[in-house]
Amino acid sequence: MTIADPVNVRTLAGNRSIEILPESDITQAIEFSDSLVQSATTKTNWDITDPGYNVIKKASEFFASSSLLSGVQDAEEDAKKQWDYGDYLIKTLVANLGTATAGEEAGNIVNIESGVYQTFPLNPSAPYRRPNGRGNVYEAGERLWRYDV
Repeated sequence: MTIADPVNVRTLAGNRSIEILPESDITQAIEFSDSLVQSATTKTNWDITDPGYNVIKKASEFFASSSLLSGVQDAEEDAKKQWDYGDYLIKTLVANLGTATAGEEAGNIVNIESGVYQTFPLNPSAPYRRPNGRGNVYEAGERLWRYDV
């Protein structure tokens, strides 16, 4: 379900005709803005019954129209004003997310990324290995136990 209303986005973008501003451009701008507000609030299932839905809808519409206006040469100032207002709405809603979502907690998005395995010179905490795979430095200081099978 989309959050922003295409008619309101077209109106905010200057009510340009379909020949100048095609529906496909509005749809792409709405997909962008809906994704943006969902990411900013960490809530992807906004519903009409949520207390903050109208604020999210309005913010998404302002972000969509701002992204459309940013491509028009004489409308950069309007695009910035709309972006700033949408940003204000989002920040206000995120600050009061518990109230806006009827008590839901903010979600956490955690990305865990493993690094590339590196040996001693590049990774100082890796054990030092002798060249040609003849064990490590610690063998000389530790007692080697021999296990008979």
